[in-house]
Amino acid sequence: MTTKVSTTNAETGKQKKSAAAPRKPSVAGQKHVDAERDAMIAEAAYYRAEARNFCGGAEEALADWVDAEAEIDGALRKGRGLPKHK
Repeated sequence: MTTKVSTTNAETGKQKKSAAAPRKPSVAGQKHVDAERDAMIAEAAYYRAEARNFCGGAEEALADWVDAEAEIDGALRKGRGLPKHK
């Protein structure tokens, strides 16, 4: 969503409209985005664990999560969305 911003021209006293200013997501909207991101990370971490046949312990699981988090955050920053997993 965007909000129109109006300013007044000092010389003419007439109002002019500028470009729309982006609105920040609501708290509820941000929670939804965070939950969706977490679900994407969990899925990517699962596929990483599956690729190593779920062998290992807590250290490998943590590494799967950290690597998946970096992968998802990188994809989201670039606007690509969820990476494809086999």
